Amino acid sequence: MDRNLIQFLEALQILAITGESVVFHTFPFFNEAAIKKIRGALKLKGDERSKVQTFAACLQAIVHCAPFAAIREIYSKLTLMTLKGSVLRLESTGDEGIAWWPEMAEQFENSLDNKDAALFSKTLFDLFHRSFCSTRETLCEIGVKQAALVAVPLIFN
Repeated sequence: MDRNLIQFLEALQILAITGESVVFHTFPFFNEAAIKKIRGALKLKGDERSKVQTFAACLQAIVHCAPFAAIREIYSKLTLMTLKGSVLRLESTGDEGIAWWPEMAEQFENSLDNKDAALFSKTLFDLFHRSFCSTRETLCEIGVKQAALVAVPLIFN
């Protein structure tokens, strides 16, 4: 079990490291179906539910719309690796509030409305980074010792 959780954490780490650049270059290729799926996820009731579904919809948009086959393949694998962490949400109803989610969801909406790749990619990076950090903290709290060894990605502004 610990190995699966570490693989999940490492997938989040890679998303936090690469996601902003990848989505910046992929965003212009998002088709209407991908954008509709992201918008639908953003509108879901319950912050946790909306956050998780938005995360998934963004990954799917990259997998289906990226102009480079290598990116589609790599992000497809990362998407599968993120499924290994679903066990961490067993006690979640999806209705849990997240203090920062409404503002982030609004940034996503604004970026979609304005077709702003820079804002969308920066917002998605923030989501990936927060997801990594909170997951790492949770894994450390539940006693997954190797989690502390997975480096927190640096943020350069």
